[in-house]
Amino acid sequence: MASLWLICFGMPRTFLAHPNALDANRASCGAEFHTAANAFVIPDVKEAWSYRRIQTCDEPFLWLSFDIAQNNQQLYVAAIGPEIARFQDKWKFNAVIFGPGLPQLSESDLPEAIQGQVSSDLGGMRLESPASLASCNFVDENEVMRSYSDVINGRCMEEFTLDETYDNKLMAGRTWYSWWLFSKNLNMASKGTYYIACWLTDRDSNEVVSGKYDLTIAPWKWFSGPSEALVAEARKQVSSCICSQVGIEFSEQNLEVLGSVPEDILAEVLPYETCSQTASRSNCQSAEWVGKISPDSPVEYAAVWSLNAGMDCAWTFYAFGGPTLFEYPDPAIDVFLSPCNNMAEIELHADFTLKNETGALLREHDSELALELDSKQVLQFRDAEHTSFRLHVNE
Repeated sequence: MASLWLICFGMPRTFLAHPNALDANRASCGAEFHTAANAFVIPDVKEAWSYRRIQTCDEPFLWLSFDIAQNNQQLYVAAIGPEIARFQDKWKFNAVIFGPGLPQLSESDLPEAIQGQVSSDLGGMRLESPASLASCNFVDENEVMRSYSDVINGRCMEEFTLDETYDNKLMAGRTWYSWWLFSKNLNMASKGTYYIACWLTDRDSNEVVSGKYDLTIAPWKWFSGPSEALVAEARKQVSSCICSQVGIEFSEQNLEVLGSVPEDILAEVLPYETCSQTASRSNCQSAEWVGKISPDSPVEYAAVWSLNAGMDCAWTFYAFGGPTLFEYPDPAIDVFLSPCNNMAEIELHADFTLKNETGALLREHDSELALELDSKQVLQFRDAEHTSFRLHVNE
């Protein structure tokens, strides 16, 4: 069954043992889990979890919360970042754990954006990357992760190759590289609810910057993953980040299995930025979750695009698979394109049109899409690494 989209324009380490807390190896970004009030809740930190974050200058802070069930409970916190050339040797990981029994922190020592977000009764603990990342001594204190840290080209890194039988066929049999940023075994003195706020800064200037990291929250040792029920509980908290819908996009490695997405496109989506020096140019945003337009609405996605008069654009879809077998989630998608001032003024008509087969127009690779057509257009995908459609905005 085809996906249906509405667009309008204004002018043995396995993931079972260490699962991503978000579904489908996604990452969060933007205004998701970005304050203490909407912190992502880790269901049970006696189990090992990973959590991926894309940090933009619009919303650079990530908040998670968790409960410590007993005094002096062991807690492991770690962070790695995917090896991506434009971020080479740029990132310093920073975090503050807030909780009972921790020493009081002066708010003046904290970034303004995280001040005053938790009760003043909670103390705090600062965490940050070691001054040198040329050795893996800081990782090796952890009995589990020491097996996944090696100095490569003068830098402490994680290198792993997934088995050919790994259940995600896009990732199976491939090698992935990440930079180690932080690793520490901790003891939480008092039971209670804790928060952790995380962010990346530039290693030289200590300015807040854009980037990506994979956070681990775990006990000191683990031998299996959380139960299916716990994973399901965690994944009720959803991300709608539009630029990391699969793990390969997050890592920006082995891109041949994503239709060879050009690296410069990914660099445009998340450029390296110093947040105090520029307004964010990143397209990485979280979308708004809304209910169905109608009970039987086929609409899965809707967006407003700002297109200038005279503009020529290409709308390109990249396939999964490669280098010889290419697949899309569906063989085609139905879209409705219409000028509008806002989504509300056209959504009911668009919903009705997408349900109606009458007058639907088939579009193949390199076809030009009509931007003011009162019917749906069916975009057919070809057996190739990408399928593109042209758009032209009239003067």
